[in-house]
Amino acid sequence: MWYSALDYLKKQLETALEVKTFIGIKRPPNTKDYPFIALTPVEFYETEDKKIMKVSMPFGIVSKSNDPAEGTHELLNFLSKIEKILDNN
Repeated sequence: MWYSALDYLKKQLETALEVKTFIGIKRPPNTKDYPFIALTPVEFYETEDKKIMKVSMPFGIVSKSNDPAEGTHELLNFLSKIEKILDNN
């Protein structure tokens, strides 16, 4: 069950963001494989009516520009897209 939830999220992120997404602590060996997101399960617990999994999402992107302001804009845009996907699931 937990893996299927992670796999579903992985597919949603890959499709919507066009990023390489990994389950676990893998990281791409070099920046040509960026952008990436690694979905790392951190904590599992259950309540009477819910099963909850907390997930860490380290990620990496490479700016297309050397301008810090533009790089910051790209980062915030990427985070906004991740947030929209998480809100819809």
